[in-house]
Amino acid sequence: MPRLLALLGLTAVLALSQPVGPAAAEPVDDAIDALRSDSLYVDPGASAPIDEDRVRDAIGDLPLLVAILPDDSGDAFDSATRIGLELDGNTVAVLADNDLAAGSDIVCAGISDELAGDAVDANRDQLEADGDVTALLVDFAARMESAPGLDDCESSGGSGGSGNGWIWFAGIGVAGLAGVGGYVVYRRRKQDAEFEGLRAEITSLYDRLAADVSNLNPGEDPVTVQAVADASERYTSTGALLAHADTTGEYAAARRTVLEGLFAARTARQRLGLDLGPDLPPVDEPEGEQLAESRQVTVGEETHEGFPHYTPGAPYYYRGGRGVPGGWYRSNFWEGALIGSMLGRRGGGGFGHDNDRPGAAAPRWGSGRQTRSGGSRSGGDWGRRSSGGDWGGGGGGSRRRNSWGGGRRRSGGGGNRW
Repeated sequence: MPRLLALLGLTAVLALSQPVGPAAAEPVDDAIDALRSDSLYVDPGASAPIDEDRVRDAIGDLPLLVAILPDDSGDAFDSATRIGLELDGNTVAVLADNDLAAGSDIVCAGISDELAGDAVDANRDQLEADGDVTALLVDFAARMESAPGLDDCESSGGSGGSGNGWIWFAGIGVAGLAGVGGYVVYRRRKQDAEFEGLRAEITSLYDRLAADVSNLNPGEDPVTVQAVADASERYTSTGALLAHADTTGEYAAARRTVLEGLFAARTARQRLGLDLGPDLPPVDEPEGEQLAESRQVTVGEETHEGFPHYTPGAPYYYRGGRGVPGGWYRSNFWEGALIGSMLGRRGGGGFGHDNDRPGAAAPRWGSGRQTRSGGSRSGGDWGRRSSGGDWGGGGGGSRRRNSWGGGRRRSGGGGNRW
């Protein structure tokens, strides 16, 4: 029997290593490249409506990677397998052709896919109504936050000792609850400390801007009047953002906004012949092409005037990327809902990436991603552990299909499309 299981495992691994056609390989390869530094990847050919920022905020610091691929990219579970084998230490979810498949090497085998199915069931009405997958993925991320780690997996060896097994299982359950609770408390404290530091930095800048807005008298110079007006508007916007900021992205947006205001106030000070005060940090880290001179920038069917430096009347900074040069603009056109249809997050150029939105934080993980537990343990879905595994390991059985639109079949191998 062990030889048979080993042979089956080797066969599965060899099957996974075989070359696949370009149509299936390219989206998965692109997803792997993108997910090395981001928690969410939306393929340009994918058609599912999604609010990417909301999903990224829901994922937060979880070791969770989500890829949304085109309907013709192949089986979602197979794609998740390839990504998981390449980017270990994560839970990986792939959504393609109205099917949400998930696997993990940091939680017990089959758990992530089961939770994905529960999320599909809970959001089926919306999925069938308009196909928007935002609530589905936010729900799934919340479920994964409390998923049992590898230390809490049921043992796969033997069937004897059933009497003691119940006691052992109960003990593991209690330990698992304690472990999950401790992890949640630790993560909350760490996040609170991070937010406290961010708020302190932003508040210091905010107070500096408040002093400028209160004390600067622009006089009759129209350029200075506009600069002070820009600073005042950015001050008001920063206050509104700080009032409800409770995510890294929202704090980053508040920091960007207050710095935009300070650059406007600095220009007013220069025009008035006043001391400029301490140097200001960059509004954001530039990315891609940057404006070297004032010029018209075409985005979709619209044209926007951009400037390489703050210019009164153009108080909105864009870091650059997705074919749009970085610089200062008269409107924050990239933040509007129009950008979804104008530039196409799933097709065409422009935006659609977390780093493109103003105030976007740096990649959530640096050289490595946080994992729930280290070392080699039983369980997991990638088939690299000593037992269990949904792809390549000795787990056996068919995965639950988490699809919608055609009626859910709860037995293995079904297609539950929405």
